[in-house]
Amino acid sequence: NQGVSMARNNGFAKATGEYVYFVDPDDILIDNCLSVLVAHLVGTQIDILMADYLRFNEDEKSEDVIHRAQDYSAVEKTGAEIFCEDLSPYECYVWRMLIRRDFLLHHEIDFKPFRYEDVLFCQECYLKADRCIKASFLLYYYRLHSGSFTSSMNLDNIKDVNSAIAGLWNLRG
Repeated sequence: NQGVSMARNNGFAKATGEYVYFVDPDDILIDNCLSVLVAHLVGTQIDILMADYLRFNEDEKSEDVIHRAQDYSAVEKTGAEIFCEDLSPYECYVWRMLIRRDFLLHHEIDFKPFRYEDVLFCQECYLKADRCIKASFLLYYYRLHSGSFTSSMNLDNIKDVNSAIAGLWNLRG
């Protein structure tokens, strides 16, 4: 019980697939989304695939979205292009990304042991990625909670935000 960062790092250490994916326990994956996305990735040497998501409140039903059929479309970009064109610094969510395992190993990217770990992890990935795909394909249903960790601010959270910012500063090239 060492927190989200350690759990993700430990899971990654045991992963053997070509691509890895991290999901939060209270959210929902769209039916069959990973099989569709992985089918477009296998053997491509794409570093990262960024997919779409929808938000929903904890009291809303998600059944209508989970089962809908959708078409896959995508554009290849560099990580820097996704970083500048498609990534909001306020929405650095690791669960939007399928990431090539060898890419993470080569660049020694892991989750740092503080809250808001997604911010530093995602931005580091995009800044170091050469080949990415921005897919217009719904992957994830993000549950918004009132009183959740990310919706409340206290001194510990502020310190962790500052840790993420310090890590980003170190990435400047």
